[in-house]
Amino acid sequence: IAGGAQEPEKGKLVILRNLLREGRLNELNKDILPKELLALKGKEQTPDHAGLDPLEHTLRILKGDPDEGLEPLNTEGLSLECAEYLRTAALFHDLGKIENPLDPEHSYSSARLASPILEEMDFNRMELGLTKQLIASSHVLGQFAQSWITLQDALSELTPPEGSGLTREQMLELHYRLSRADMRSIPGLRPFLYTIDQSHSVLKEALREAESKEVSSLGQAVRKY
Repeated sequence: IAGGAQEPEKGKLVILRNLLREGRLNELNKDILPKELLALKGKEQTPDHAGLDPLEHTLRILKGDPDEGLEPLNTEGLSLECAEYLRTAALFHDLGKIENPLDPEHSYSSARLASPILEEMDFNRMELGLTKQLIASSHVLGQFAQSWITLQDALSELTPPEGSGLTREQMLELHYRLSRADMRSIPGLRPFLYTIDQSHSVLKEALREAESKEVSSLGQAVRKY
């Protein structure tokens, strides 16, 4: 009986992954979302959220809200794979609020709690590692903007998992889109969107400088050889 009870949930998660992969976000509802996400319903958040619980907030990030002029999560120009990683990270980025909805460090527990669900969604090892990293470090731009972490710490968070084929610049872009959509969907934080834009610009320039130094060092090594 236990195995039979697990099969419907597994089937739902396979469908959920297809919806995220294909961008069919309007089909996300309580009948298809995992029970862990549904447990976020009714959880109290900080006043900045203007009464929105974590589940409502999450669905606003993904689907947008026409009444408030919020567009769906921006995946324009991304590969199909990166778009899926971004949507999946957005869906689970607040899952840790099951344990403590007011914990500012909830992104780490979000990644931990999302891991077994992602495995059931048939994410392979690389996909799992990349998506968990996006979730765990989903606040990196905001933390950098508030000087909670250093520039070097922020750049370290952008290092992609081995085998992902992504660059740090691509990781930054995914974080930027997620952070912007996250803050934009929180009424009390919307006026501070510019801080995310500023963090993005600073980190982007830092990555350019780092790449230039790496190329220069490689050139010197080749010449010596």
